[in-house]
Amino acid sequence: MKNPFSRKKPAPEAPAALGTAANPMPYAKARPFKLSAEEIVDLGVPRSGCLATNRIVIDGAPIAFAQRDRDRVAPEDSGWRFFAGDEDDAYMDDVDNHGVYSLNTIANYDRIIIPILDAPPGTAWVREGDALIPDPMGYTENRD
Repeated sequence: MKNPFSRKKPAPEAPAALGTAANPMPYAKARPFKLSAEEIVDLGVPRSGCLATNRIVIDGAPIAFAQRDRDRVAPEDSGWRFFAGDEDDAYMDDVDNHGVYSLNTIANYDRIIIPILDAPPGTAWVREGDALIPDPMGYTENRD
């Protein structure tokens, strides 16, 4: 009799890359996004991951604050964090109020981020009109 435990198991399926054309938001929870998957186009920006709040991806609020953290949580993490600017601690404490998306996806929501995507970790940016400028308060790990 053949030993059933000696069979080779199929290799696990590799996770989908962040932001493929077929699925631009693979790690996102089912939410009523402001943009449909069909509206997400390839803008030629990196597809590494970033954090963005529901104020941006559901409500369609413009990005008012961007920060590139020094410490990444995973190799796919770009370090970028994007906020509408009116999220308070209670809002951010609720994990259902933000998610991980590809940079390309978030750039589709607000193309204002494209010029700063090559900025080094440890930088912060605020919206001034139609541009993001270096945050006069500078970068801080835990902004209060």
